Amino acid sequence: MRVAEGRATRCSAAVPTPALAEVGSEGREAWNAFVASSSRCHYMQTYEWGQARAAAGWRPIRLALFRNGTIEAAAQILEKRLPLCGLAIHYVPRGPVVDFSDGQTLETMLDALRETGRRRRAVMVRIDLPLTQEDLEVSTVLRRYDFRPAERGTYWTAARHIFRLDLSPDEDDLLKSLRKTTRYEIRRAQRAGVKVDPDGTRDDLKAFYRLMADVGARKGFPVRGYADYQALYNEFVPRGLAKLFVARYEGEIIAGAFMVTLGRESWWLHGASNPEHRKLAPSKSLVWSMITWSKRAGRLRLDLLGSRQPGVAEFKQGFRPKEASFPPCLDLPLLPTAYSAWRLLESHGVPAAVAAYGFSRPLLARLRRGF
Repeated sequence: MRVAEGRATRCSAAVPTPALAEVGSEGREAWNAFVASSSRCHYMQTYEWGQARAAAGWRPIRLALFRNGTIEAAAQILEKRLPLCGLAIHYVPRGPVVDFSDGQTLETMLDALRETGRRRRAVMVRIDLPLTQEDLEVSTVLRRYDFRPAERGTYWTAARHIFRLDLSPDEDDLLKSLRKTTRYEIRRAQRAGVKVDPDGTRDDLKAFYRLMADVGARKGFPVRGYADYQALYNEFVPRGLAKLFVARYEGEIIAGAFMVTLGRESWWLHGASNPEHRKLAPSKSLVWSMITWSKRAGRLRLDLLGSRQPGVAEFKQGFRPKEASFPPCLDLPLLPTAYSAWRLLESHGVPAAVAAYGFSRPLLARLRRGF
């Protein structure tokens, strides 16, 4: 299948022109090829991400605009049914995938999102645009749809402020660009015998999850269940869309990182290390391995995700990334009263739950050691 850069992707089944259709499993390859060809491609719009989130109770709905048998625009909606009330919320992470300079096509996709939400009794349609704060020329179109920013309480959506690392320089120049202490610790870990394997197995995933759970319990942030990590691995890794990097020392996995890769970009999704081996700085070796792997695979950028977490941000800054900021999530309320209640729950109920989790973390740490 030939994919023109940033253009529509041919689908195996011809669809009347122009037409909106829901894409099923038979369209997986065409869907992913179109997402990957976009200049603003993001892993959260891949077919696999929808399947992985289905394991956590989200239903993926994939809408595509076809013209002459090719996908011209697409949007993956994640639907969460709310208990007891028969309503739902619709979330479009880092989408829609569309040429934002084409106002007519954008409006067609926004109309489709709105009508799908109404038909399925969604309280709202929330979109996390794949545009940075500087790219908001699209805002005039969005204002016509009564989208409003969701500034607070959106803990389950994509990070707004991220670090990105340009991979266009050669490896030697990339290494020289790192902070002196970061370069030193990468080399020290290598001299000490820390080995990084980019092909972590399903058995390695169990060890990695134990590290993730321990970090979450110690630092007081929620960690998804093991089934979520299994789904992520099973959907992405066998298809060549992700790598599990593990760092071993004397045969023991002491750190790990999960990285997704698509089109011209890679994303570091999750990472954790054993604090007992902090002096070996295995996490820095892991990030350097992600950089070199992505560079050799032809990727132009590595997304290090969140840039505002204390401690983690300082660690990432050692690799000299640039910060990018996305606008707040935009909500299109479809049922105003229910939407107000939902926002109240998000803004106040979720923070209270996170705080309660922090108080219980010593107990959770003990329980998780038995995993």
